[in-house]
Amino acid sequence: MDFNSNYQALIHRPRVSFMISEYVWKYIYEKYLLKLRLMSEEKYNYHIFLSFNKYNPDIHKFMFNSAYNHEKCFFWPEPKFRTVNVMDKWLTISLTAECIDENIIPALYASLVYDMFCSLLIILYKKVKKEELDNLKAGLDYEYINSFPFPAPFEEQKYLTDDGVISMTHDSGKKRITKLLNVKEEYLKHWGG
Repeated sequence: MDFNSNYQALIHRPRVSFMISEYVWKYIYEKYLLKLRLMSEEKYNYHIFLSFNKYNPDIHKFMFNSAYNHEKCFFWPEPKFRTVNVMDKWLTISLTAECIDENIIPALYASLVYDMFCSLLIILYKKVKKEELDNLKAGLDYEYINSFPFPAPFEEQKYLTDDGVISMTHDSGKKRITKLLNVKEEYLKHWGG
């Protein structure tokens, strides 16, 4: 069976609790953004989607120039929110890094998610200072972050595609077959649970 990128992304995604990302955002919001009165309007619901990709030097030749980039670790935030349904603002931040896989530990994951949010904030708002965010990072509660189960159960990971299907293509040379696979079933088949 050929393992295409959708299946590989499912099997090798970070197996951490979504609550780590929520904690990191809440920390930045309460400790920094509220003081600057940023993203505090009650008329909008902000939705920030996080996308994780394994770094491959053969594919990832040119990356977004972020102040948070470092060797084999690249951040790509969208430059502005898209307004959806008048009340909702959506945006995606992508991270492409060598360390993104099923074995990434909660502490490293939290550190990278922190940098993902910061890479976004410094391009969205002139008031936001990288140095201030970098200093604030030292206050993250790693004892709390590491208290979440690892690997996290499937239900606690909460990826966008978890309630859906992925397509998988097998090419035997004579015939190309595409199958739709249930994300949860495939994940549990591979990792148990």
